[in-house]
Amino acid sequence: MQLRILTLLPDYFWEMSRDEVIKSIISGTVRTPVLGQFSLVHEDSESFFLIRDRLGLNKLFYHIDHKARVVTVGHYLRDVVQETGDYNSVKSIPAGHFLKIDKEKLSGALICYWDFSRLQANPDFELGEFQQRADKSLTALFQRIDEQFRGRRVFVCLSGGLDSSLIASYANRHLSNVTAVTFSYERLSDDYLAGEKFAAQIGMDFLPVVIEREMDETTLRQVVVTGQDWRDFNVHCAWVNYQIAKHLAETVNGEDAVVLTGDLMNEYVCDYTSVDYAGSTYYALPRIPQEKLRRFLVYGLDSGDRELGVFFDFGFTVIQPYSILAEEYLSVPAAMLAESNFKDQLNLPLLEGLGVKFYEPKNKTRAQVGSSDGGTLGLFHDSGISQKDIESVWASTFLSMTKDSVLEPLIRSGRYRS
Repeated sequence: MQLRILTLLPDYFWEMSRDEVIKSIISGTVRTPVLGQFSLVHEDSESFFLIRDRLGLNKLFYHIDHKARVVTVGHYLRDVVQETGDYNSVKSIPAGHFLKIDKEKLSGALICYWDFSRLQANPDFELGEFQQRADKSLTALFQRIDEQFRGRRVFVCLSGGLDSSLIASYANRHLSNVTAVTFSYERLSDDYLAGEKFAAQIGMDFLPVVIEREMDETTLRQVVVTGQDWRDFNVHCAWVNYQIAKHLAETVNGEDAVVLTGDLMNEYVCDYTSVDYAGSTYYALPRIPQEKLRRFLVYGLDSGDRELGVFFDFGFTVIQPYSILAEEYLSVPAAMLAESNFKDQLNLPLLEGLGVKFYEPKNKTRAQVGSSDGGTLGLFHDSGISQKDIESVWASTFLSMTKDSVLEPLIRSGRYRS
């Protein structure tokens, strides 16, 4: 019986130690959120345990070869498929689950230790108390980051929107050697201008990443593979992060560095909309009530690796601070999500508590959309790279690695197959 461990992302725990996390999860004693980004491989005399964090930030793919008696695990699907040559038998540990594999029988039992569907919105929700808890949690996290990564350069992905500006402000207060990094094509986007303005406002060093707006098929293939997804929204986001990561890698020149992102907030507060460009509609969402849509989006974090997978491939430590607040935001009543300024109600007081005034530009758009030229969405559309073309890149990449002539579906209802 052999366990083959390929590349795994670093594990980070924000309250308990690694041993405490493993013990509480496999013993079934988890009663409160296990805060961290992790994909753990543990074993005792009888079993292997494959454990994934509650949001599924760290991906964990595995393959069981019963004939050779080998279990192969890794963060990147690419690595596991290359090692085994068997794409269709590779599975994923779902977010908030662990797999117990009997060493003798090589049979597995998949066990859920944290299920967001069990959480209910708080009928007695009180905005002020919510903000106090969120501030306390974020403050404690950034103090922990300071202790754990002191001396390293820290980069904050800053789009100029409220989500990333809040992360930048906490970083600016609690960390040292912090630089804001903002992306744009040569026609400077609204995001870029907003990010540059906000960095100047809070006195944070600013690093621009400005590139030519052109499609490169080699880069696209790398984005699809390290972003571990073929769906256009996630690929467009991963494309932006790839450009940032590539530039940062040249900037730090092998120096250890940490990247902070403001991702996850849009899932928590259901802040996604479809986008019209050149007569086509992109990023359509299911037409379901917002409470169900919020849970669908949070569950969907299980698949796609547009942040951690892309940046880690360039050697960066990546931290998503909003991951510690999932339960807090899911306690917000669904009716509040429907209010036009709901995100401002929730989060602006946190920024103001740090002594920062926020001025969001009226024309602020998403990082993958940009300004009048459509940004990355426009680049893909104008280059003729459709959803089907991205799927073809995915298929051609993995068909070349596997014994099969057809690739079976990897993502269903927002989750990797398990």
